[in-house]
Amino acid sequence: MPGPEEGSGALVRPVNLATQVTPPSGKVLVGIRPEDLTLYRQPAPGRLRAIVEFVQPMGALSYAVLRIPGGELLLQGRADIMAAIGPEDVYDRGEAVWLDIRGNRFSLFDQESGRAIA
Repeated sequence: MPGPEEGSGALVRPVNLATQVTPPSGKVLVGIRPEDLTLYRQPAPGRLRAIVEFVQPMGALSYAVLRIPGGELLLQGRADIMAAIGPEDVYDRGEAVWLDIRGNRFSLFDQESGRAIA
């Protein structure tokens, strides 16, 4: 299955599905809230490359709207992904950033039913 462009990295977290309920289809979606993504200006193992489309200030925080180059298969039905950032963080349109997940703050879902995997 094709994914993001080569060298972009990947959000890698070891997940022991043996302790989870695996859906009958075997297809799992990963859900990550914008506040659980961290942006970095440098690549590192386990980080996913993204391009800043724009930043939307919202008062106490801002949202960076990002595009994952070659990531159409990663983003179900979406063209972009959002990450919450501090209001003082400045990113330029077109700037490359690298995403990582804060700790293990993500959820797993059955791709076919949309139900959370317990």
